[in-house]
Amino acid sequence: MRFRRTVRSAVVAVLAAGLAAGLAAPASAIVGGHRAQRNIAGIGALIYNHNNVPDWDTCGAHALNTGDDGTRWLVTAAHCVTVMPGPDSTQVRSMSDDGKARYDVFRRAAEKAGKHTGALGFSPRPAPGMHSTPEDPATWRFAYGNVNRFEAKTAKVKRFIVPPEWAWGEKTESGDVWDQAVIELEHPIRVEGALVAPVLPWAPVTIQGWGKETREPESWHGPLGPWLNETDVRLTAHAQCAGGIDAIGADEVCLGQTPDRRGPCMGDSGGGGSQRLGPVRVLTMLVSRGLVATCGTASVATALWAHGRWILQQIHAADPQTRVATADPNLIRAAAPPAQTEFALAG
Repeated sequence: MRFRRTVRSAVVAVLAAGLAAGLAAPASAIVGGHRAQRNIAGIGALIYNHNNVPDWDTCGAHALNTGDDGTRWLVTAAHCVTVMPGPDSTQVRSMSDDGKARYDVFRRAAEKAGKHTGALGFSPRPAPGMHSTPEDPATWRFAYGNVNRFEAKTAKVKRFIVPPEWAWGEKTESGDVWDQAVIELEHPIRVEGALVAPVLPWAPVTIQGWGKETREPESWHGPLGPWLNETDVRLTAHAQCAGGIDAIGADEVCLGQTPDRRGPCMGDSGGGGSQRLGPVRVLTMLVSRGLVATCGTASVATALWAHGRWILQQIHAADPQTRVATADPNLIRAAAPPAQTEFALAG
């Protein structure tokens, strides 16, 4: 594998040793946040033709930093770009009770947003070795480079690449949920792509998204608005996301509830999850889901570093020469409080 060393700043390094060691309720618009001034870490909106609306916004996604010639590679949440099986499908009926609880979280949020599950008792048969079926990318586009998605540039999606392990909330034997996917665009775009890093447990998390701005699900119908919003939240113990109807995966982190109930909401899934590392922002996680049928509570995000090897394998299968930039592991060690360093680098 070959990785690119950028000269943008001292925080960029080749993504080799770190990946070899293992990169350390679907949410929608931001509740209680404020208008974003810029798109952090290459964030853009996934839009498609739905309900006769040509620019229906479904989730966020992040362009990766792959060089000065532009990038055609994005990361997002797997549930954003796979066909949801019906509740009476064979796939769902065969899930554990724990997996069904997470599936129900995804399903309820999708239905509130107007995205229906497969027909009762039916869902497209996944390809051999896969648990889920990617969406048809024919009408999907990535809107990028502007906090107003209606004024953003757009690029057509070529394909969605979904992990074989992604099964709508069912955990693998290792306890991972795998709610992340890779997107390949039809042509490269010029955008300031994300630098990927392990989760920094001591640092605030900036969440950006075009999702709903109200907490109650009664208002979650219809397309999302034009403006990118953001807010800061803190990581908290896994136990805060492990009770009730949900159990957090080994590859996930828990975003704690703030006193004023700020946080991601319906439509923010697939977006970051960025944290400050020295002078720059790094992408460390993707918003996955909430815990209850309202926003402003604790929520779950996928630790991007956990499956960095898989992400690189998908990109290099199409283009072995592509190099992906990441944060410098030495800078991560230097920034971490002494008691936190080992945990941070473990992802």
